[in-house]
Amino acid sequence: MTNDRRMSLGTQLVAWASAILLSGGLVTSALAHGHEDEDADAPAKADEPAKEEAKGPNTGRVSFSITNDFTNVYFFRGIRQERNGFIWQPYFDVAFKLWESETAPVRGVTLGMGVWNSLHTRKTLSSGSGPSNLYETDFYPSLTLDLPGGFQTAFTYYVYTGPNGSFKTVQEFDAAVSYDDSELLGKWAMAPSVTFALETEKTSFGGKRGSWVGPKIEPTLLSLEGDKFSMAVTAPIEAGFAIDNYYEETGTPRHEKTFGYVSAGVTASVPISCIPSDFGSWSLSVTGRGFYLNNALARVNSNDRWYPQVVGSLGFSY
Repeated sequence: MTNDRRMSLGTQLVAWASAILLSGGLVTSALAHGHEDEDADAPAKADEPAKEEAKGPNTGRVSFSITNDFTNVYFFRGIRQERNGFIWQPYFDVAFKLWESETAPVRGVTLGMGVWNSLHTRKTLSSGSGPSNLYETDFYPSLTLDLPGGFQTAFTYYVYTGPNGSFKTVQEFDAAVSYDDSELLGKWAMAPSVTFALETEKTSFGGKRGSWVGPKIEPTLLSLEGDKFSMAVTAPIEAGFAIDNYYEETGTPRHEKTFGYVSAGVTASVPISCIPSDFGSWSLSVTGRGFYLNNALARVNSNDRWYPQVVGSLGFSY
Protein backbone atom coordinates (compact mmCIF):
# COMPACT_ATOMS: atom_id res chain seq x y z
CA MET A 1 0.00 0.00 0.00
CA THR A 2 0.92 3.63 0.05
CA ASN A 3 1.26 5.84 3.11
CA ASP A 4 -2.55 5.67 3.24
CA ARG A 5 -2.66 2.04 4.30
CA ARG A 6 -0.73 -1.17 4.90
CA MET A 7 -1.62 -4.71 5.76
CA SER A 8 -1.11 -8.34 5.07
CA LEU A 9 -3.88 -10.78 5.21
CA GLY A 10 -3.40 -12.69 7.98
CA THR A 11 -3.97 -15.94 6.94
CA GLN A 12 -7.56 -16.94 7.94
CA LEU A 13 -8.05 -19.73 10.19
CA VAL A 14 -10.71 -22.24 9.81
CA ALA A 15 -10.60 -24.58 12.81
CA TRP A 16 -12.10 -28.10 12.90
CA ALA A 17 -13.58 -29.80 15.98
CA SER A 18 -15.83 -32.81 16.65
CA ALA A 19 -18.09 -33.99 19.45
CA ILE A 20 -18.28 -37.61 20.51
CA LEU A 21 -21.36 -39.30 21.87
CA LEU A 22 -20.76 -42.70 23.42
CA SER A 23 -23.64 -45.03 24.11
CA GLY A 24 -23.87 -48.33 25.83
CA GLY A 25 -26.48 -50.58 27.35
CA LEU A 26 -26.95 -52.03 30.76
CA VAL A 27 -27.77 -55.68 30.90
CA THR A 28 -30.23 -56.87 33.50
CA SER A 29 -29.33 -59.69 35.78
CA ALA A 30 -31.81 -61.95 34.01
CA LEU A 31 -30.27 -61.29 30.56
CA ALA A 32 -26.78 -61.47 32.00
CA HIS A 33 -27.48 -65.00 33.13
CA GLY A 34 -26.43 -67.22 30.25
CA HIS A 35 -24.73 -64.36 28.27
CA GLU A 36 -21.83 -63.50 30.53
CA ASP A 37 -19.20 -63.88 27.79
CA GLU A 38 -20.97 -61.46 25.46
CA ASP A 39 -21.46 -58.89 28.25
CA ALA A 40 -17.80 -59.08 29.19
CA ASP A 41 -16.84 -58.10 25.63
CA ALA A 42 -19.28 -55.15 25.45
CA PRO A 43 -17.18 -52.57 27.36
CA ALA A 44 -14.14 -53.27 25.20
CA LYS A 45 -16.18 -52.85 22.02
CA ALA A 46 -17.70 -49.60 23.31
CA ASP A 47 -14.23 -48.22 24.02
CA GLU A 48 -12.97 -48.80 20.48
CA PRO A 49 -14.77 -45.79 18.88
CA ALA A 50 -13.60 -43.56 21.72
CA LYS A 51 -9.97 -44.45 21.07
CA GLU A 52 -10.43 -43.77 17.37
CA GLU A 53 -12.24 -40.44 17.80
CA ALA A 54 -10.29 -38.86 20.65
CA LYS A 55 -7.19 -37.97 18.67
CA GLY A 56 -5.50 -34.75 19.69
CA PRO A 57 -5.96 -32.69 22.84
CA ASN A 58 -8.88 -30.58 21.57
CA THR A 59 -12.10 -32.39 20.69
CA GLY A 60 -14.45 -29.46 21.31
CA ARG A 61 -16.02 -26.80 19.10
CA VAL A 62 -13.62 -23.98 20.00
CA SER A 63 -10.06 -23.87 18.66
CA PHE A 64 -7.34 -21.26 18.37
CA SER A 65 -3.91 -20.72 16.87
CA ILE A 66 -0.93 -18.41 17.40
CA THR A 67 1.57 -17.84 14.59
CA ASN A 68 4.80 -15.83 14.44
CA ASP A 69 6.19 -14.87 11.04
CA PHE A 70 9.65 -13.33 10.56
CA THR A 71 10.48 -11.84 7.18
CA ASN A 72 12.92 -9.60 5.31
CA VAL A 73 10.22 -7.65 3.47
CA TYR A 74 6.53 -6.85 3.97
CA PHE A 75 4.41 -6.77 0.81
CA PHE A 76 0.65 -6.34 0.81
CA ARG A 77 -0.74 -7.58 -2.49
CA GLY A 78 2.50 -6.51 -4.14
CA ILE A 79 2.53 -3.09 -2.45
CA ARG A 80 5.74 -2.67 -0.49
CA GLN A 81 5.38 -1.60 3.13
CA GLU A 82 8.91 -2.16 4.46
CA ARG A 83 12.01 -4.00 3.26
CA ASN A 84 14.66 -2.91 5.77
CA GLY A 85 15.35 -3.96 9.34
CA PHE A 86 13.76 -6.78 11.31
CA ILE A 87 10.06 -7.51 10.70
CA TRP A 88 8.02 -9.65 13.10
CA GLN A 89 4.38 -10.43 12.30
CA PRO A 90 2.54 -12.29 15.10
CA TYR A 91 -1.15 -13.09 14.80
CA PHE A 92 -3.88 -14.87 16.75
CA ASP A 93 -7.02 -16.63 15.49
CA VAL A 94 -9.93 -18.23 17.33
CA ALA A 95 -12.73 -20.25 15.71
CA PHE A 96 -16.13 -21.46 16.90
CA LYS A 97 -17.65 -24.43 15.10
CA LEU A 98 -21.37 -23.61 15.09
CA TRP A 99 -22.72 -26.36 12.85
CA GLU A 100 -21.69 -29.71 11.37
CA SER A 101 -23.51 -32.12 9.08
CA GLU A 102 -22.57 -34.87 6.64
CA THR A 103 -25.73 -34.60 4.54
CA ALA A 104 -27.03 -31.00 4.71
CA PRO A 105 -26.43 -28.52 1.84
CA VAL A 106 -24.14 -26.62 4.22
CA ARG A 107 -21.78 -29.13 5.85
CA GLY A 108 -20.28 -26.76 8.41
CA VAL A 109 -20.47 -23.21 9.75
CA THR A 110 -17.54 -21.59 11.57
CA LEU A 111 -17.39 -18.15 13.17
CA GLY A 112 -13.88 -16.73 13.56
CA MET A 113 -12.00 -13.73 14.88
CA GLY A 114 -8.37 -12.77 14.36
CA VAL A 115 -5.81 -10.10 15.24
CA TRP A 116 -2.72 -9.56 13.06
CA ASN A 117 0.30 -7.32 13.81
CA SER A 118 3.44 -6.10 12.07
CA LEU A 119 6.33 -4.81 14.19
CA HIS A 120 9.36 -3.14 12.55
CA THR A 121 12.71 -2.17 14.00
CA ARG A 122 12.83 0.68 11.46
CA LYS A 123 9.70 2.26 13.01
CA THR A 124 8.16 2.58 9.55
CA LEU A 125 6.34 5.91 9.01
CA SER A 126 6.00 6.44 12.77
CA SER A 127 4.48 9.83 13.58
CA GLY A 128 5.15 9.69 17.31
CA SER A 129 1.46 9.30 18.16
CA GLY A 130 1.68 5.67 19.34
CA PRO A 131 4.03 2.71 19.85
CA SER A 132 6.68 3.53 17.25
CA ASN A 133 7.61 -0.06 16.36
CA LEU A 134 4.02 -1.26 15.91
CA TYR A 135 3.39 -0.37 12.29
CA GLU A 136 0.10 -2.21 11.89
CA THR A 137 -2.63 -4.01 13.83
CA ASP A 138 -5.59 -5.56 12.01
CA PHE A 139 -8.87 -7.05 13.20
CA TYR A 140 -10.91 -9.48 11.13
CA PRO A 141 -14.14 -11.30 12.03
CA SER A 142 -15.05 -14.07 9.60
CA LEU A 143 -17.78 -16.53 8.66
CA THR A 144 -16.81 -19.76 6.88
CA LEU A 145 -19.17 -22.20 5.19
CA ASP A 146 -18.17 -25.76 4.31
CA LEU A 147 -19.99 -26.97 1.20
CA PRO A 148 -20.38 -30.37 -0.49
CA GLY A 149 -17.74 -31.59 -2.92
CA GLY A 150 -14.75 -30.10 -1.13
CA PHE A 151 -15.77 -26.46 -1.63
CA GLN A 152 -15.48 -23.82 1.06
CA THR A 153 -16.38 -20.15 1.10
CA ALA A 154 -15.33 -17.53 3.64
CA PHE A 155 -16.52 -13.97 4.26
CA THR A 156 -14.19 -11.67 6.19
CA TYR A 157 -14.32 -8.01 7.20
CA TYR A 158 -10.89 -6.43 7.69
CA VAL A 159 -10.11 -3.34 9.75
CA TYR A 160 -6.50 -2.28 9.08
CA THR A 161 -5.08 0.19 11.62
CA GLY A 162 -1.74 1.97 12.03
CA PRO A 163 -1.06 2.24 15.80
CA ASN A 164 2.14 4.27 15.27
CA GLY A 165 0.29 6.82 13.14
CA SER A 166 1.66 5.41 9.87
CA PHE A 167 -1.67 5.45 8.01
CA LYS A 168 -5.36 6.08 8.46
CA THR A 169 -7.65 3.12 9.15
CA VAL A 170 -8.67 1.19 6.03
CA GLN A 171 -11.60 -1.22 5.91
CA GLU A 172 -12.62 -3.81 3.34
CA PHE A 173 -14.88 -6.80 2.78
CA ASP A 174 -13.40 -10.02 1.40
CA ALA A 175 -15.07 -13.10 -0.08
CA ALA A 176 -12.98 -16.21 -0.77
CA VAL A 177 -13.72 -19.55 -2.40
CA SER A 178 -11.44 -22.58 -2.14
CA TYR A 179 -11.61 -26.15 -3.43
CA ASP A 180 -10.05 -29.24 -1.86
CA ASP A 181 -9.13 -31.26 -4.95
CA SER A 182 -7.05 -33.87 -3.09
CA GLU A 183 -9.63 -36.63 -3.62
CA LEU A 184 -9.84 -35.80 -7.32
CA LEU A 185 -6.15 -35.35 -8.13
CA GLY A 186 -4.43 -37.13 -5.25
CA LYS A 187 -0.75 -36.21 -5.00
CA TRP A 188 -1.20 -33.81 -7.94
CA ALA A 189 -3.72 -31.67 -6.04
CA MET A 190 -3.40 -27.93 -6.71
CA ALA A 191 -5.45 -26.52 -3.75
CA PRO A 192 -6.94 -23.66 -5.84
CA SER A 193 -8.55 -20.60 -4.25
CA VAL A 194 -9.61 -17.10 -5.25
CA THR A 195 -10.23 -14.02 -3.09
CA PHE A 196 -12.27 -10.92 -3.97
CA ALA A 197 -11.76 -7.72 -1.96
CA LEU A 198 -13.89 -4.56 -1.88
CA GLU A 199 -12.60 -1.49 -0.03
CA THR A 200 -15.31 0.18 2.08
CA GLU A 201 -13.31 2.93 3.81
CA LYS A 202 -10.08 4.62 2.64
CA THR A 203 -7.80 2.80 0.20
CA SER A 204 -4.65 0.69 0.10
CA PHE A 205 -3.15 2.33 -2.98
CA GLY A 206 -3.90 5.38 -5.07
CA GLY A 207 -6.63 7.91 -4.36
CA LYS A 208 -9.89 5.99 -4.75
CA ARG A 209 -11.46 3.02 -3.05
CA GLY A 210 -11.12 -0.01 -5.28
CA SER A 211 -11.75 -3.70 -5.72
CA TRP A 212 -9.29 -6.55 -6.22
CA VAL A 213 -9.11 -10.24 -7.12
CA GLY A 214 -6.36 -12.72 -6.25
CA PRO A 215 -6.18 -16.30 -7.57
CA LYS A 216 -3.84 -18.80 -5.89
CA ILE A 217 -2.72 -22.41 -6.18
CA GLU A 218 -0.39 -24.39 -3.91
CA PRO A 219 0.51 -27.82 -5.32
CA THR A 220 2.29 -30.32 -3.08
CA LEU A 221 5.77 -31.20 -4.28
CA LEU A 222 6.71 -33.61 -1.51
CA SER A 223 4.93 -35.24 1.42
CA LEU A 224 6.76 -37.41 3.94
CA GLU A 225 4.98 -38.99 6.90
CA GLY A 226 6.82 -41.09 9.45
CA ASP A 227 6.75 -41.95 13.13
CA LYS A 228 9.79 -39.79 13.89
CA PHE A 229 9.88 -37.28 11.04
CA SER A 230 7.32 -35.70 8.70
CA MET A 231 7.66 -32.93 6.15
CA ALA A 232 5.58 -31.26 3.46
CA VAL A 233 6.91 -29.17 0.58
CA THR A 234 4.51 -27.02 -1.43
CA ALA A 235 4.80 -24.42 -4.20
CA PRO A 236 2.55 -21.39 -3.55
CA ILE A 237 1.81 -19.35 -6.66
CA GLU A 238 -0.44 -16.30 -6.53
CA ALA A 239 -1.26 -13.13 -8.45
CA GLY A 240 -3.13 -9.88 -7.86
CA PHE A 241 -5.35 -7.98 -10.30
CA ALA A 242 -7.33 -4.76 -10.01
CA ILE A 243 -11.03 -5.05 -10.77
CA ASP A 244 -11.52 -1.30 -10.44
CA ASN A 245 -9.35 1.53 -9.01
CA TYR A 246 -6.98 -0.70 -7.06
CA TYR A 247 -3.56 -0.31 -8.67
CA GLU A 248 -4.14 3.19 -10.04
CA GLU A 249 -1.48 5.88 -9.66
CA THR A 250 -2.43 9.36 -8.53
CA GLY A 251 -1.85 12.30 -10.81
CA THR A 252 -3.34 13.71 -13.98
CA PRO A 253 -4.37 11.67 -15.79
CA ARG A 254 -4.82 8.68 -13.49
CA HIS A 255 -3.26 5.45 -14.73
CA GLU A 256 -5.13 2.26 -13.89
CA LYS A 257 -3.12 -0.97 -13.91
CA THR A 258 -5.10 -4.20 -14.10
CA PHE A 259 -2.14 -6.48 -13.45
CA GLY A 260 -0.54 -5.89 -10.06
CA TYR A 261 1.92 -8.64 -9.25
CA VAL A 262 2.71 -12.34 -9.38
CA SER A 263 4.70 -14.34 -6.85
CA ALA A 264 5.95 -17.92 -6.79
CA GLY A 265 8.02 -19.88 -4.32
CA VAL A 266 8.52 -22.98 -2.20
CA THR A 267 7.39 -23.70 1.36
CA ALA A 268 8.81 -26.47 3.55
CA SER A 269 7.01 -27.24 6.80
CA VAL A 270 7.64 -29.78 9.57
CA PRO A 271 5.66 -30.57 12.73
CA ILE A 272 7.54 -30.30 16.03
CA SER A 273 6.89 -33.86 17.18
CA CYS A 274 9.00 -33.63 20.35
CA ILE A 275 6.27 -31.52 22.00
CA PRO A 276 3.51 -33.74 23.49
CA SER A 277 0.17 -33.44 21.73
CA ASP A 278 -1.47 -32.45 25.03
CA PHE A 279 0.23 -29.08 24.53
CA GLY A 280 -1.27 -28.59 21.06
CA SER A 281 0.17 -28.92 17.58
CA TRP A 282 3.42 -27.05 16.86
CA SER A 283 5.09 -26.55 13.49
CA LEU A 284 7.98 -24.80 11.76
CA SER A 285 8.04 -23.61 8.17
CA VAL A 286 10.27 -21.67 5.80
CA THR A 287 9.08 -19.99 2.60
CA GLY A 288 11.20 -18.52 -0.16
CA ARG A 289 9.46 -16.65 -2.97
CA GLY A 290 10.02 -14.02 -5.61
CA PHE A 291 7.76 -11.08 -6.53
CA TYR A 292 7.34 -9.58 -9.98
CA LEU A 293 5.68 -6.14 -9.83
CA ASN A 294 3.97 -3.86 -12.33
CA ASN A 295 5.43 -0.43 -13.11
CA ALA A 296 3.45 1.41 -10.44
CA LEU A 297 4.35 -1.07 -7.69
CA ALA A 298 7.99 -1.15 -8.80
CA ARG A 299 8.19 2.63 -8.33
CA VAL A 300 6.94 2.19 -4.74
CA ASN A 301 9.59 -0.53 -4.30
CA SER A 302 12.56 1.74 -5.13
CA ASN A 303 12.14 0.86 -8.85
CA ASP A 304 12.88 -2.82 -8.23
CA ARG A 305 10.51 -4.86 -10.37
CA TRP A 306 11.80 -8.19 -8.97
CA TYR A 307 12.25 -8.75 -5.27
CA PRO A 308 12.91 -11.85 -3.11
CA GLN A 309 11.23 -12.67 0.19
CA VAL A 310 12.08 -15.21 2.90
CA VAL A 311 9.60 -15.99 5.68
CA GLY A 312 10.27 -18.14 8.73
CA SER A 313 7.22 -19.23 10.73
CA LEU A 314 6.58 -20.80 14.13
CA GLY A 315 2.98 -21.87 14.70
CA PHE A 316 0.87 -23.35 17.47
CA SER A 317 -2.74 -24.56 17.31
CA TYR A 318 -5.09 -26.16 19.82
